[in-house]
Amino acid sequence: EKGIRAVKMLLKLIKKQPVAEKNITLPVSLITRESTAGIK
Repeated sequence: EKGIRAVKMLLKLIKKQPVAEKNITLPVSLITRESTAGIK
């Protein structure tokens, strides 16, 4: 999703169109798995 938004913004800049978005916040999630070492 980040790449798609970046390309859309870049295309607007190339076409000299205004880009409204200055900061984009994307949803994130942390997945804890057994391969992750815990803090000792």
